[in-house]
Amino acid sequence: MESISLTSLPACSTPPPVPGTDADALFDAIAAKNLSFAVNMVGDLEPAALGWSEKHKATPLHYAVRSGDPALVDEILETMRRDAMSLRDSEGKTPLDWAVELGFTNCATLILAAIPKNEPTALQTARAMRTEQLDEHTEEIPSLLEASIMFMNQDLTHEIMERLLASGFNMASPRGCRLLVLAADFGHNRTAQLMLEHFPATEDAECIRALARTLVCASRTGWAEGVHALLDRLPPEALEWEFESINDDWEEELAVHAAVRNGHIDLALAILDRIGLERYRQISQDNDSVLHIAAHAGMFESFQKLLSVLGPEALLVADENKSLALHRAVSTGTFGHVSSDFVAFIADAMLQEDLNIAQRHIKTALEIAGGSRANEDQSIVLELVRRVQPEALVKSPEKQESFVHIATQRRWVKVLQALRECMPTNDFAREAEEALQQMGSHPASMYAGKVRWTSIAMETEDQAIRELLAPPCTAKRAEG
Repeated sequence: MESISLTSLPACSTPPPVPGTDADALFDAIAAKNLSFAVNMVGDLEPAALGWSEKHKATPLHYAVRSGDPALVDEILETMRRDAMSLRDSEGKTPLDWAVELGFTNCATLILAAIPKNEPTALQTARAMRTEQLDEHTEEIPSLLEASIMFMNQDLTHEIMERLLASGFNMASPRGCRLLVLAADFGHNRTAQLMLEHFPATEDAECIRALARTLVCASRTGWAEGVHALLDRLPPEALEWEFESINDDWEEELAVHAAVRNGHIDLALAILDRIGLERYRQISQDNDSVLHIAAHAGMFESFQKLLSVLGPEALLVADENKSLALHRAVSTGTFGHVSSDFVAFIADAMLQEDLNIAQRHIKTALEIAGGSRANEDQSIVLELVRRVQPEALVKSPEKQESFVHIATQRRWVKVLQALRECMPTNDFAREAEEALQQMGSHPASMYAGKVRWTSIAMETEDQAIRELLAPPCTAKRAEG
């Protein structure tokens, strides 16, 4: 039989695949989560095979990053060509974009370390996106750094920002302004400080607005260095602008209010000093004041510091509901969030006649404390009873219930004792008689709210209440 030489065969029209250049098996292994097998496969592939795959519309590095395996990412980075690192997949994202968005810090750090510091291509501030994905309703695509701020650690964010600035990035651009606000809002203080240092002096209205919004963010997070730097740069009127937060659900607020609400009282005082007390009194009229905010949050020490600066007249500043700081403290205190000592401190700082000021809902502080069904603690009511004018304790014609009746209904023995001591004698006797009649016509459980006492304890309590409500002469005969 005649032998045939292999070299004499005609050439194939399609060359056979060259070993080491086909990455399909690698894509399949990563997709199947066979990551250890995929790591071993990378060493058998040429750098060209780790580039763009038209079939998968991505590079193996895209797949590796999305798997979250740092070992696989590191192995691919050792072999692949550097220019392939900035390629974008069908969603317009680079491997670094994916690492940042998915929160894979180790993968992102490996990729960033592999990018030469003088090569900003992979760190451009705008992502590519296919034309067919864009229309007039498409929101601006988040940049790599924006994603890093929102999803990653501060060290990586800081390094990305350093590289962008080194490549000539303009902080005064609209994108730069947004990045500064984001960094401050998400608490990336070191990166925000770097941005602020590279933010040029400007009178551009949008830049001033961005700096003012950054001040609100810095006041909220407690970035002291940023607050003081911004106070030096901003015009006084910019301190009166309100901004909302991107990072949380807070509505628009002043920087000084953001500082108080989050407990950064020293920053609040610095901002107040820059605004000026007289101007602050004007802008806080018919609105929340720093005292309202501190009272609502139960910040006793902060409230004391603010009051020492603003003066006692600030206690008469009312919000849009005509509520004073006292009303706000009492409303919160009935739910157990403000101590009776706090309420007593505010009441002592006010004139006695001012304690009878009613809010828009026609309720005084005492009526709020006594009328709340959530209030099972008589301590706040007791503090107010001892401080208001005696005439304010007497039931007025337009009120359905007297304080004596409320205290009887709530079984507040200490409050009844205080009412007996503080009210005009004849008025207490009249209201006590009505309360006794009501008490006699209803079983004790009607007044218990939630029954928490034994029957013996309730009988003892009932007896104490009856003795307090009894006329003085009757009480003396009972003692005899």
